[in-house]
Amino acid sequence: MGYWPLHIPDGGIAFDTKSEHQPAEGVVNIVPGIEPVMELVWGDSFADIVDGFISEDMEKLKNKLNAEFIIRMGRDMYPVEFLSGLAFSLGGSQFDSENFKLEVEVTRTDDDDE
Repeated sequence: MGYWPLHIPDGGIAFDTKSEHQPAEGVVNIVPGIEPVMELVWGDSFADIVDGFISEDMEKLKNKLNAEFIIRMGRDMYPVEFLSGLAFSLGGSQFDSENFKLEVEVTRTDDDDE
């Protein structure tokens, strides 16, 4: 298990740096939108929750959207349509705060990226 500081300018996680702040015992109350008093972090335990959600519920979402595509468009949904739709919906106001917002984009991959 590891915990790493966020690197906001790149929109990612600073994997080359271990966080000085490890999991705290008990509950810490954080008010959304307020400047954090400690470094922002992400860690394996949080990522495990996301991975579990993605593997189960994302598949259900994809299948439900594909069924709607078949009804409305008369064809299966292309993967890029799924990804672009997620980017559109995830970038909405439900993830905004006073200081940060989520910006998601879909980009082409190069064969060299694999």
